[in-house]
Amino acid sequence: MQLWKSYRPVIAVVLLLGVLLSSACGTGEAETTTPTQTTSTTPETTEPTSPTATETTTTPATTPPPTTTEEPVDEFALWWQDFKQPFTLDSSAYPDFYRGAWGARLDELRSYLLNAAKLREGGVDTIMMEVEIVLDPETYEPKSIGDDVFIFYLQALKKEGFRIILIPNPMHPNLAQGLEYDWENNHDPGKDYYPSYELIKKFGGVVLKWAAIAEEYGVDAFLPILEPYKLAGDYQVASQWLQEILPQIKEVYDGQVWATEIMHDIGQGLSIPRPLNYNGYNFLISGPPAGWKEANYWEDMIEVFIQNGLEYSDNYSSMQGFGLYEYGGYTGGIWYEDVQMAAIGQNLTQEQAAHIAEALVRQASGKIKASFPRISLGWVDYDTPSYEIITDWYKSIGENISPIESGDWTYEQLIEIEQKLGGDDYEIIFDLDSPH
Repeated sequence: MQLWKSYRPVIAVVLLLGVLLSSACGTGEAETTTPTQTTSTTPETTEPTSPTATETTTTPATTPPPTTTEEPVDEFALWWQDFKQPFTLDSSAYPDFYRGAWGARLDELRSYLLNAAKLREGGVDTIMMEVEIVLDPETYEPKSIGDDVFIFYLQALKKEGFRIILIPNPMHPNLAQGLEYDWENNHDPGKDYYPSYELIKKFGGVVLKWAAIAEEYGVDAFLPILEPYKLAGDYQVASQWLQEILPQIKEVYDGQVWATEIMHDIGQGLSIPRPLNYNGYNFLISGPPAGWKEANYWEDMIEVFIQNGLEYSDNYSSMQGFGLYEYGGYTGGIWYEDVQMAAIGQNLTQEQAAHIAEALVRQASGKIKASFPRISLGWVDYDTPSYEIITDWYKSIGENISPIESGDWTYEQLIEIEQKLGGDDYEIIFDLDSPH
């Protein structure tokens, strides 16, 4: 083609001469000397002039049809679209007692999924799982982070056969996202946030968002928020908010609505639930003080603690029972809890923690209807005496559950999934990455 283009002037001269000769002779004899007779020669000697030769030489090679570049298939996105589809877990044959574990952090949820078979073998049938809530440092408004990460664990744990109790959880050190929160409720003007009605009311939007998600994914119970007193700063204010948010939750969620609260000391080592207004709520769970080295005194405390909780829940016709969460003897290993527990001299040995577990089972059996210890490092950890005591209790209550679909997950797979689903939020989700 490039050669053909370089000889266009010569071809024009030859064509012109051919026309002149044909005109002068006036006969078809000249046809014998047409350029078609010289087409066998190369363009360097004689250029083709016949239309046939010209067409043959100048016709470009057939151009293949343009190829369409297909977008690469995002196999992870396709998998996630399928995996997150809601489904129903039939738990009608499960015991009325919630044999649970409390997933207060992302690493605990990860551990529960990796150890799902072990938990089932220990009689666990319910996971109370957090959803991470923080205060946006730009808007000062509450928001949930890593939503799809928590939906993944909700789905994966349900597939493993566990009932799910869902609770938005702002009670982490990362709540204020680099700003200052007045945890001591001193109304310190130097803090960016302090507990108040105005603050807890802001949480209504994110609470209702997750209540709707709880409905969509068929969780067994929903709690508005963990420890509302720490956001409201006053018992009456917390009660007011709990009553305001309840009818709004019930507009988007048809399941049981539970309530939870921390305890407070009333002297002589005794604790009772805070006097909040739980009218209309279906269940109450409370967290007792962590185990003491003096197990006999702790047992005296937990006996009164449970009795008061039962009496308090009995005050409400809507309440179906009372339970305990986040209990046990702390044995060390989590940095911030080490500091807190060491300050009051309550870091226990495994033997001392086992005495606490035994005392709890003695006092709770036949009385409470839900149990949610933290099965993680420092608390009721796997393969410790405390774990064996609690799981033996669980197994005495009913049969072990079976999975719908048991996943063969690895730690590396879960981290990759979390990172992809978490996106920019992933780095700010509170995760101590415990060794399980």
